[in-house]
Amino acid sequence: MKRAIVFDFDMTLVDFYIVDRKAVLSIIENSINCIPKDEFYERSGEIIWEFYNKGMRFGDGIHKKRVEAILEENEISYKNEYLANYLKIYLNEINIFDDVEETLKELKKKYKLGLLTNSIDTKCQRRRIEISGLTKYFENICIAGEIGMYKPDVEAFYEIAERMNVECKEIIFIGDSEKHDIIGAKNAGMFAIKKDNGIINETKADFRFSKYNELTELINKI
Repeated sequence: MKRAIVFDFDMTLVDFYIVDRKAVLSIIENSINCIPKDEFYERSGEIIWEFYNKGMRFGDGIHKKRVEAILEENEISYKNEYLANYLKIYLNEINIFDDVEETLKELKKKYKLGLLTNSIDTKCQRRRIEISGLTKYFENICIAGEIGMYKPDVEAFYEIAERMNVECKEIIFIGDSEKHDIIGAKNAGMFAIKKDNGIINETKADFRFSKYNELTELINKI
């Protein structure tokens, strides 16, 4: 019997990229340099992953490091206003996927709900979760940078299960990343449902969906 549902946050409940792109491009909004916007944004994303893969986590300072690095590569001198403009958007704008709140409200009637996000920037991420208005639906919220465990490490999944006082086999995990969410959850003994965004690839998830108006009915079949 499933007693709890745990969600990932970015690209599962909210569209991270639409806001992140706007924040990153605000850096070159008034630049005299002719920089292709798509290339600038794609490279800024690669920089984040390079930091992560090298273990250079920087905590909440990761945003300044990201801005400094992308500006340096484009031979633009860093100014505090660039970071301020970026954070003004990144920390204050959230794009929630359609029907998310209605779905959480319905699921909360039957299940304990939790959140497990892989974020390094703990203060920034907690602010983003709070301004989403979704915190009221979750019994527990675990941010990887706070608990010191990152998906797909099974210990991160065990931690949220322990905090919710349920066994992993009683949890449905919902996320968008095959590597971090689906495989991690399955390895921890959880039932996994994948949120598809765009291209649909092969998955080890038990079920998958693309729109939230499909999810409640899908869960009722489990």
